[in-house]
Amino acid sequence: DETIRVEVKDGVYSPAKIEVSANKPITIEFMRTDSASCSEIIVFESLGIHEKLPLNQTYPIKLGTLAPGTYPFTCQMNMYAGELIVR
Repeated sequence: DETIRVEVKDGVYSPAKIEVSANKPITIEFMRTDSASCSEIIVFESLGIHEKLPLNQTYPIKLGTLAPGTYPFTCQMNMYAGELIVR
């Protein structure tokens, strides 16, 4: 398993670009310290994931094993943006 931690703070995802290998299950742990309402929801549109992120808590999202490709993720208003690159 590959676990990546992403911080949601000051209007950005950090890191905003994540690279992982295709042959292992992926979990992304989001830590939201940004109180802006825009940062509440994480959306992986291409994977059908819309999750509410609690404030000041780690929130894991298990993505399983993904095919190679680029999977963008955003907030519900598309103001915060990142991408998961599977190789």
